[in-house]
Amino acid sequence: MKLNEKLKKLSVHLESGLVGRRDHARMLLLAAVAGENAILFGPPGTAKSLLARRLKDCFAEDVRYFECLLTKFSMPEEVFGPVSLKGLEQDIFRRVYDRYMPGAGVAFIDETFKANSAILNSMLTILNEREFDTGNERIQVPLRCVVGASNEMPKEAELEALYDRFIIRMRVDRLQDEQLALYLTSTAEYVAPTTEIRLTKADLDEVAKAAKTLPVEAPVIELLTELREWCQGKGIKISDRRLGKIKRLLQVAAATSGRDSTGLADAWVVRHCAWDDFTTDHAEKLADWLDSRIDKQQHNLSGLRALVDAEKKAYAAKAKTQKKDAEGRLIYLSATGMETLEASIEGYAYSAKDDNNGLLYSADEIKDKLWKNYPNNTDYRGTKQINVKNSWVFLDSHFDSAFLPNKIKRQHKPKFEDGIYTVEQREKFKVSAATVLSQLEDKSTDISQQADTLALSMDASPWAPKEYQESHLAGLKANLQELEKLQNALQGIISGYDKLLTTSDPEKLTDPKA
Repeated sequence: MKLNEKLKKLSVHLESGLVGRRDHARMLLLAAVAGENAILFGPPGTAKSLLARRLKDCFAEDVRYFECLLTKFSMPEEVFGPVSLKGLEQDIFRRVYDRYMPGAGVAFIDETFKANSAILNSMLTILNEREFDTGNERIQVPLRCVVGASNEMPKEAELEALYDRFIIRMRVDRLQDEQLALYLTSTAEYVAPTTEIRLTKADLDEVAKAAKTLPVEAPVIELLTELREWCQGKGIKISDRRLGKIKRLLQVAAATSGRDSTGLADAWVVRHCAWDDFTTDHAEKLADWLDSRIDKQQHNLSGLRALVDAEKKAYAAKAKTQKKDAEGRLIYLSATGMETLEASIEGYAYSAKDDNNGLLYSADEIKDKLWKNYPNNTDYRGTKQINVKNSWVFLDSHFDSAFLPNKIKRQHKPKFEDGIYTVEQREKFKVSAATVLSQLEDKSTDISQQADTLALSMDASPWAPKEYQESHLAGLKANLQELEKLQNALQGIISGYDKLLTTSDPEKLTDPKA
């Protein structure tokens, strides 16, 4: 049986009979496979210790399980084992640790942050280096995973190093009403996994060896670099050691998913590694940032989009060309639909509702209308005056102040006519569009293959949930949809070229050199 299939089946066993604990089961199993530690935050009675107990059943070899509840009065003997009396007889301080944390494969430490200084130093060494000092020697401990549990954050500064050793961090909330109803009516019971699906030492060694050499893609390194900056901006403490362990965790996730490299498809697990305070919305903000930051495998189609736009403009210019007169001058349409050689017109509007049907008025025409429309006009010594609001003003002065600053310039619309080309020209136009269409089809094939490969790869992953897989593929699907629209547009252009008017008469050609 393939390793990823084993891990999927083990995840099902871990969450059997539980509701709302799917991700917790998967992440604890990933932590154990990677040889890392996890901590669960939540109130009593939310299956934290139950998941840890089940975790030991995932291994083929006899894995001892250790569980303890820390208080500020806890003694080292409760965690690391009693002092060996035989050792004392030989003046050697040695502990009998076989049935305690140093001798366990999976350990559950409840109220983790109640650890006092007498316990803390030895705990740090076990959690990070998997080593334990006993007597005059330092031994390697068989621990695969330490699962911590707490319903409060560490308060003392000396506990920050301890907290940093737990790479995976998850909240375990009480069940919602719908979940609770499902849990209370469930008849599923936990059944320990069978021997054939349990993880052997060979399995774990294979994963460790593969993950160690598995290439990490550049976008992942970029993501982790930006992650540190984001955490610092949010006041979240994240050490270089933690970032290194997160990278290795992603390598393990990729290796157990059958991938040849560590990519952004594995970055789902980061949401359970880089938040700090479970009493705030750190976890939600981290998840939102990752969703917005992770490139959902989407390609940049701006170059192809620009080529299609260029073909659209070329077709529009060829299908309808601006009419010219016998001397080759461009013809425009005035506001009244009359042909004109002027590209624009300048003038004045007499009022908001009177602009001479869009033709505008000249300065002299405006002055004539003023003279006619204002009563009691007078021509005093050859200078025209009009009465505006019971005040006599010079006509020219009134025009200069009321109309001259509001001179208008309007563009005339070009007059278009159907383009006429030779059959050879038309086929040449079609070849240009067909070349871009071929590029679009090649890109579409490439993205389709990538989407299929990624879908198979993510489906093989024991870690990422189905909804994340669909979200991660959304970008490629959006690419394919856009490419389909672009291809349809080019097909329309090619069909349009087929309808162009053709002639063999050189004098009738729209553009003989086209």
